Amino acid sequence: MSSQAPSSAGKAAPRKAGKAWHSLASGAIAGALARTCTAPIDRIRILYQTSSTRRFSFANAWKTSLVILRDEGVAGFYRGNGASIVRVAPYAATIFTTFDAYEDTLTTLFDVNHSAWTRFCAGSLAGMTAVTLTYPLDLLRTRIAAEWGTRPADGGGRGRIWAHTLKACLREKGFPGL
Repeated sequence: MSSQAPSSAGKAAPRKAGKAWHSLASGAIAGALARTCTAPIDRIRILYQTSSTRRFSFANAWKTSLVILRDEGVAGFYRGNGASIVRVAPYAATIFTTFDAYEDTLTTLFDVNHSAWTRFCAGSLAGMTAVTLTYPLDLLRTRIAAEWGTRPADGGGRGRIWAHTLKACLREKGFPGL
């Protein structure tokens, strides 16, 4: 599965840089599909994680899912999923794209073959890069998914929920709060 070919010195040749767009697209699509498949579970998880009064159990989670279904319909299980995709698509794309570059840099910098060590370090660096770049989106997604009901507090429609949540975050803590 590797896109590298052995060189005459026994080391792996660097991967071709031309596959960056392919990695970006693959990562974004894979992340969006995975997040959409797990959106209902993620919504319930966030509701329990962000509440100090709700106590998690499988029975309570089931009851919560019935309340969401009754009050918000099937779409209620996907509340925050658009925001989640907006976050996870660039997150996954960043990991897919930067991993190979980090691994190639580490093998060159330390004059070693591609190994478990270089893959571990490259994965760690790719993950740190992705989290750093997408943290504000993750914060907004969590705040959107944690709200009960179908409308933001200011009475705006679903299309305005992003703007409403962003304004609330900026008003409460300023830009550093993101």
